[in-house]
Amino acid sequence: MTAPVGINIAAGAAQVGQQVGHIDTQIHYDVTHVHNQTYQIHGDTPQEQFRVAKEHLDGGAPTTAEGLIADAVARDRFFPEAAYYWALAILSGRPFDHLDAGDFGKLRGIFDRALACGADQWRAPLGVIEQFVEWWIAAETARDGVPHSEMFDQAMTDLAALPAGRRTELERHLAMVLHWGRQDRSDADIATEITRRRMGRGRPWRVPLFFEPDPAAPRRRQVAPVPFGPREDALLAGRLGLLAGGLFALFAAALTGGALEALLSLVVFAGGGLVAVRVGLPYQYALRRRRAKEREYAPITVLRPQGTDPAGTDPSAAGAADGSDFGLELDAIIAQRFGQALPPDPADPGAAARFRTETAPWRVRLRDELVASYQAPPVEATALDWLVRWHAGEVVRGWQDGALRAYRTQFDPRPADAARLFAALVVVAGGLVIAVATAFAGNPWLAAVFPLTAALGSPAVPAGLTRYTERRRSREEEGEATALERAERSAYEQERARLEDRPSDAQMAQWLEYDKEYVRTQAMRQYTLKSGDVIAHFILTEPAPGSQQARMLYGTTRYSRYLVKLFLLTANGVREIEQVLDFASGATNNEQRRVFRYTAIAAVNTTPRTVRPHGRRQVASPAGGGPANRPMTPVLRQAFRITLLNGPDIAIEANYDTLLPLELRERSKALADLVEETTGANSALLTLESVAAEGQDWIRREKERMRHKLAEFRRRD
Repeated sequence: MTAPVGINIAAGAAQVGQQVGHIDTQIHYDVTHVHNQTYQIHGDTPQEQFRVAKEHLDGGAPTTAEGLIADAVARDRFFPEAAYYWALAILSGRPFDHLDAGDFGKLRGIFDRALACGADQWRAPLGVIEQFVEWWIAAETARDGVPHSEMFDQAMTDLAALPAGRRTELERHLAMVLHWGRQDRSDADIATEITRRRMGRGRPWRVPLFFEPDPAAPRRRQVAPVPFGPREDALLAGRLGLLAGGLFALFAAALTGGALEALLSLVVFAGGGLVAVRVGLPYQYALRRRRAKEREYAPITVLRPQGTDPAGTDPSAAGAADGSDFGLELDAIIAQRFGQALPPDPADPGAAARFRTETAPWRVRLRDELVASYQAPPVEATALDWLVRWHAGEVVRGWQDGALRAYRTQFDPRPADAARLFAALVVVAGGLVIAVATAFAGNPWLAAVFPLTAALGSPAVPAGLTRYTERRRSREEEGEATALERAERSAYEQERARLEDRPSDAQMAQWLEYDKEYVRTQAMRQYTLKSGDVIAHFILTEPAPGSQQARMLYGTTRYSRYLVKLFLLTANGVREIEQVLDFASGATNNEQRRVFRYTAIAAVNTTPRTVRPHGRRQVASPAGGGPANRPMTPVLRQAFRITLLNGPDIAIEANYDTLLPLELRERSKALADLVEETTGANSALLTLESVAAEGQDWIRREKERMRHKLAEFRRRD
C-alpha cells in the first residue's frame, strides 16, 4: 500500500525551513509490519494496556506510554514494575528543565507509593531514578551543605551496579539527565561511547530488512480449465458413433462385393489409421502448443501509455491491464525488480536494453498471473516484492543461459513426424478407396450410408484432436504449477529466514536516539562547545527525500533516510545544524550550519496545534461555548516562523496528517500526539516560541521558572 505523499512548500521570504511531514520520493513503500503484535491492544485489561505501554516506551513514544500506564494503574492497582516504568516514561528523552511542577509531583507520588510496596527487583532501578531527581532538585535549589557532585556520583555508582539489561535501559531513557550531570568531565567519553553503540548489533545489514515488506505466502497458479463440458462431450460421442456406424456399413457392403478385397481394404485402413494416430496426435499436440507459446511470448513492439504495465506495451499485444491500484503497484514493483536483476556488464553495454526488450513478454505474463492469483483474497502488492524478485532472478538466468524459450525444445513438431503422418493418411485414404469401390460393386444401397454418416460425423476428428490437446495441456500445466509452487515455497521459506534478523521497532528507536546524540556531540566538537556551555538543545527529525518508510501497526513510521536538524541554545546565541542521515550506514552528509544571536530575531509567528469542529453547521453549548453538536478533531498542522534581521527566515511547518499511519487518522487527539513526540516538533516549537518572545532574557527567565517550579514542589513535598 503506497502511502500518500504530503508536500509543504515554504511561502513568502522563507528560504530555510523544517518541514515535518515533507516526503518527496520516487518509489517507496508504506509497509505495515504486524509481527510480534507490537502496539496492538488485544482486550480491555489493565495488564494488556501495561504491556503495550512498555512497547511504546521502547519505541520512543514515552508520552503515549505514560498515559497508558497511568490509566492501567488507575483501573487495577499500583505495583513496583508499573512505578518503575511510569517514572521512566516521565523522564525519557527529557532534560529536567523540561519538566513542570506536575511532572515532579507525579514522580514524588510514584516514589512514595513504591516505598510502601516494599523491596523487590524493581526497587533498585527505581531508587536510581529517585537519586537523580533528588540530585537535580538539590543542585537547582542550591541548598547549602549538600554535596551535589557526590550525590550524582553515588547515583552513577548505583546505576553501574544494576544488571546489564536494566542499566542499558536506564542509560538510554535518562540520556539527557546523565549528559547534564556529567557536564564537561566526560564529553569525550560520551562521544566515544555513542559512536561505538550506534553502529552495533548488525545495524548496517539489519536496518534495510526493516523496510522490506512481510512476504505473502505463495499461491498455486491458476491453470486454464479444459474448455469442454458435458454438452460438448455428448455431441462428440454422437458424431463418433455416426462415423463408426458409417465405416461398419461400408466394410459390410464391401464383403458382399468380394471378401478378399474387403479384407485388404480393412487391413490397409486399420494399419494406416493406427500409424496416423500414434504419430499424428503427438505431432499435432506439439505443433499447437508451439504455436500457442510463440503467440504468448511474441515480441512486444506496440507502445502502451506510460505507467499501465511493466513492459510498456499495448493491451492488444500483451493483454490489457486491469487498471486497479493493485495492478499498477505490481507494475512498478516488476519494473523496479527486473531493472535491478541484471548487473551492468562493462563488456556489453547494450545487454540491459536487450534484456528489457526480450523479456517484456515474461514480465507481462508474470504480472497477469500475480493479479489472477493474489487479487482475491487480496494481499498488499508490496507483499509480493520477494516473489517478483525471485522470478526476476529466474528470468535472468534463463536469458543468460539461452533457456528462456525452452518450450521450443519441449514442443518440437519435427518434419520427419509430419512426413510419417502424411504417409499414414495416404494409406488410410487408399484403404477407403478400395473399400468404397468394392462396397458399391456389391451392395450400393448399403454403401451409400457411408458418405452420409461421414459428412455428419467427420467434425469429430478435429474436435477429438482438440479435446486430446487440451486435456494433455491441462495435465502438463497442473504438473508445472505443482513444481512452481514447490520452488516458490522454498524461496518463501528462505525469505522468511532472512527476515528473522529484522530489527524490532524498539531497536530502530534506540539507534535513532543514538544518532541524535551522535549529531549533538559532533556539533559540539565542531563548535568547540562543552556541555556546560549549552543551556538547552533540541533535535527535529523528518523523512528525507527519497526515503523508504515502514512501521509496526499503530506505531510511528520509521524512515531509511532522515533529515536531522539540531538547535544548540547557548548564552551567546543559537547554533543550528542540519544534516541528512542514512539510517542503515549511519553516515551524515549535506551538512548546513548557521549561527545567529538572540538580538537578530525581528519577529515570530506561531500557529499552535489546536482543535477544530467537525462539519460546518455548529450549535453553541448551553454554557455559551461551542460547538455542542460536533466532535472536536485536532488541527494536524503547526507553523512556526522566526524572522531574522540579517538572514533568511527559519520556518518549521509540521504536517502531522502526512506522517500519521492510516489507521490512526480517525482517532481524535491520538492522531498527532504520537508524531509530535517522536519527531521532537512539539518541544521545539514551545522552546523556540519562548526564545523568540523573550530574546536574550530567555536564559534568565528560564532559570527563574525552574526555581519557581522546584520551590513549589518542595513546599508540596
